[in-house]
Amino acid sequence: IGLDCNFRPKFLRNDISFQSFIQIVSGKRYQFRNGNRLLELEHFFSSHYIFRKKCTQLLSKCKWNGLTFDCCEKFLPLETEYGICYSFNSLHTKRTGPGALTIETIEDVRVIEIENDENVKTLPVDKRKCRFPEEKPDDLLVHDYYSYSTCVVQCHANAHIDLCNCTHHLMPVMNRRKYCDIEGLKCLTDNFGNM
Repeated sequence: IGLDCNFRPKFLRNDISFQSFIQIVSGKRYQFRNGNRLLELEHFFSSHYIFRKKCTQLLSKCKWNGLTFDCCEKFLPLETEYGICYSFNSLHTKRTGPGALTIETIEDVRVIEIENDENVKTLPVDKRKCRFPEEKPDDLLVHDYYSYSTCVVQCHANAHIDLCNCTHHLMPVMNRRKYCDIEGLKCLTDNFGNM
């Protein structure tokens, strides 16, 4: 992301909060200071990656049908406006039901397990009223795979663009040039109830 990440996040958070307040009060463009370095506004919008936990900080041990595997090789990271969601759907087994997938986590993690009968795929999308990950609609720009969550994120991104002509920096990348500046973030805040 072009940022030198050898700094203490606590100090950067405090600096960002203070500088944001100054920006709102003064209405002037600003830069964040990190020691002797200046962090340009565009780097601020990328800095959220520094604070998000990586897969190795969340998942410690995974088993599929009793066989241990590397969690972070098999879980697909999906960016959402709330953070990274790790999706597991790449290994197949004849056995279904409880106990097929075992996950040990370092942090408290909410796991949602979804199963579908294999014959469901033979029905057209408009009849079954759901999609499988590989059935991505053309207007889904925020992710390469479809899920209910990615659909919701796309709807939020569309609302951001429609109302403020930008999206906030925690949204998955549709177009980095469309990330909101301070005025755009103010617009999103002012229109929060309309999204």
